[in-house]
Amino acid sequence: MLNEIEVGIDIPTTITKTESLDYLKYDNSDDSSDLERTEERWSKKHNIFLSKIRTECKHLSEIHNSSSKIKLYYHRGLSIPSMCLPLIAGLFSEYIDEKYSYISNGILVLSSGISVINTIYNFGKKSALHNEYSGKYDELAKEVEYTLCRSKKSRQACDVSCQKFIFKQQTLNGSAPQI
Repeated sequence: MLNEIEVGIDIPTTITKTESLDYLKYDNSDDSSDLERTEERWSKKHNIFLSKIRTECKHLSEIHNSSSKIKLYYHRGLSIPSMCLPLIAGLFSEYIDEKYSYISNGILVLSSGISVINTIYNFGKKSALHNEYSGKYDELAKEVEYTLCRSKKSRQACDVSCQKFIFKQQTLNGSAPQI
């Protein structure tokens, strides 16, 4: 019964001539060469290339780490006064003469202004994000370093390994927060 139900979707069963020409245009392999594929051998240029990736990742890890610390200082520097100032104003408001009540109101306005700045720029979240990417870049640098310290015959295929590291670095670069 289920075989007799028509879905209404046209599925092409043949490939047109232009589609086959498009496929052939991008197919650079000879059928016989795919059967006996040899992996790309590790050479000094590959080691230098991976060393550059490792150096870039270590550098970016350090930059994100310092940016994380700066954003954390901003977050703490704005959070502590925005919490303490209302407490101080509340404690001393009963001791201040009504003639000087504008002082406690000014303190509360100052506290709310600091809180608004901290909320708008969201330094706490930015600090955590930079810290996360610092760890990700450092992890990639250590992974590359581990690959380079192994003997060449014990490593993964050169082309596969290089492509993996390039892809990981590009992914990190594309999604990392601005410094």
